[in-house]
Amino acid sequence: MKKEVKIVRPIVVDHIARIEGKAGIEVVMREDGKAVARVNVIEGPRFFESIVRGKHVNEAVTVLSRICSFCSAAHKLTAVMCAEKALGIEVSEQVAKLRELLYLANHIESHSLHLFFLVFPDLLGYHDVIEMGKDYPDVLSAALKLKEVSARVQDIIGSRFIHAENVIPGGFSKLPSKEKLKKIAKEYEEIEKLAEIPMEILMSFEYPDYLNRDRIHIAVKPYGEEYTVIGKDIETNDNDTFNPENYKDVLKEKVVSHSFAKHVFYKGKRFMTGAISRYTIFKNLMIGKAREKAVLRSSLLDPRNPFSNNFAQAVELMYFIDKSKRLAEELAESIKDERPATPSKRSGNAIVCTEAPRGTLIYSMKIKNGTVVDADIITPTAMFLALMEEDIRIAAEHMWKDGEKNAEEISRKLQMLVRAYDPCISCSVHICHVRE
Repeated sequence: MKKEVKIVRPIVVDHIARIEGKAGIEVVMREDGKAVARVNVIEGPRFFESIVRGKHVNEAVTVLSRICSFCSAAHKLTAVMCAEKALGIEVSEQVAKLRELLYLANHIESHSLHLFFLVFPDLLGYHDVIEMGKDYPDVLSAALKLKEVSARVQDIIGSRFIHAENVIPGGFSKLPSKEKLKKIAKEYEEIEKLAEIPMEILMSFEYPDYLNRDRIHIAVKPYGEEYTVIGKDIETNDNDTFNPENYKDVLKEKVVSHSFAKHVFYKGKRFMTGAISRYTIFKNLMIGKAREKAVLRSSLLDPRNPFSNNFAQAVELMYFIDKSKRLAEELAESIKDERPATPSKRSGNAIVCTEAPRGTLIYSMKIKNGTVVDADIITPTAMFLALMEEDIRIAAEHMWKDGEKNAEEISRKLQMLVRAYDPCISCSVHICHVRE
């Protein structure tokens, strides 16, 4: 008869603090030192894929930007580009550059919020950012300035800093003026120095080496010769490349009983996506001061450790500000009036992928006579949830074996691990399935 393994300690976090959305951690420590870990995603399910069916494509892309306010530009731009591909709309180089400028502003704002407001209280020893700000007012001031500028850029280009209504299939309803683009470039130049603060703070943090293990990373290959967040094919750190058109053959979604978000597997394996994945695969495309600093601190960009994701975000923060400044300067010199491009057909299917702040985002659409008849979305958080859950199990087992029996302390460190991934729970629960 098989011997029953006794449960010695349940560790439960009903609500993980300082992440976007609502999720909890449940770990059961067994007498044999092994653990069972789950990330309970209990955020209210969203039905966006069902909601947009039967809607005109122009209305559908507006609805889809509402999946999340943190990632609204990512969803709006990816949805619009998917619709354009399906309908044979070819946009100008000017439109493509403006969209890139908008997308990068979303990354800058998201990385700033995550690092300064969600991660740094842990590293500096505070319960929350309000308490941290009392002793580190300059750090808090820098965070607010970075957020303010990046939100203003999204407001100028997208007409509002969330849910960019100015972005439409074919281009923009209204183009920013030369003066406003010059202002964007000037403001980015003014905050470049502030973007170095996260690197300085993160350099004092030692990663727990028990999480070091080989990982699969995936990211969208940039469309040009320089590191960015818009591209075409998807690459992995083991030199595999696949066309998003074949994503259902490579990425398999699985419904799990404890989550309103599905788990995604790459060729049957857990995998990572996000800033550390982008940097790991495409770091040679990054230029400038950010790249120089990253090379000097390569040990903090270890693809084997999830905590490296924080430092990779800090590197991207510096780089994206510099790249955005250059883009704004270039556009200010060449901006000209143009009408949105028009469709060459009314029906079609398309799949498009981009890099949202938290990783690879895939959109699939079927459009018939200008109406969306089907849509499928796979978000970054859904992609890395299975790996994050596995890391939680490994971390809990190691701490327990190492003599840490304080459930509160284990909970605190597990929440830090979750925050390193920077999950966006709202994005992950875009559709509901019947629980098993």
